[in-house]
Amino acid sequence: MDDSNMIGRKFGYLTVVSKSDKRISGRKTWVCRCDCGNTKLVTDTALGKSTISCGCYRRERASKLNLKHGMYKKRIYRVWRCMINRCYDKNHESFEDYGGRGISVCDEWRNDRNSFFKWAIKNGYSDDLTIDRIDVNGNYEPSNCRFISKIEQQNNKRNNHLISYNGETKTIAEWERTLNLKAGTINSRLRRGWNENDAVSTPLMKRWERKYSRQKIQQHHPELAGTSDIEAMRAIREESFKDYARKVSV
Repeated sequence: MDDSNMIGRKFGYLTVVSKSDKRISGRKTWVCRCDCGNTKLVTDTALGKSTISCGCYRRERASKLNLKHGMYKKRIYRVWRCMINRCYDKNHESFEDYGGRGISVCDEWRNDRNSFFKWAIKNGYSDDLTIDRIDVNGNYEPSNCRFISKIEQQNNKRNNHLISYNGETKTIAEWERTLNLKAGTINSRLRRGWNENDAVSTPLMKRWERKYSRQKIQQHHPELAGTSDIEAMRAIREESFKDYARKVSV
């Protein structure tokens, strides 16, 4: 192309003003004015390719990224990142329960993290809250998401086991807090065949009770031979520790 035709041409943010007599690495150069008002000397090979501004574009882009990505090292960014990974990363430990079940993230949030950040802050985001889907079988989208405490989220899991006792129906996690009985103990009892009522209503065995096997209970309490372990332990609890200790010596 004739050098004279370069004058006035625009490459990105740069407009060619004149040809320079200076050469850089043997290449001819052009004096260009940037849209921001600065001037810059650019080689013909870089013009419009590796160089499209005086440097302001890179700074502007970095500033925008910092605005969008400003929470990069903060928890809200990790919330967004983990939400995406659960739904689309097949190697993620929770993919089977999310993406594997067809759960997805709306395009607005998936393609623009800043959009998610704005929605989150507007809808009560806090570092001590977690994102929750109102419909556990629905997608991550504004109409189906909210921020709640971790305890509330545990109660909204699709695999929650609901137990009715004393006219109340609660999750195992809720019964744990109500009865001061560990969820692991309740789950263990259910796995061993205990009914739900007994699993939550039976207090933990005391240390001295654990010392005695079912065989010893039957040996010293023949009247309990046909009863379940639970009924046997309840009957024994009706006796005082001293009376029981006197009957069953180690």
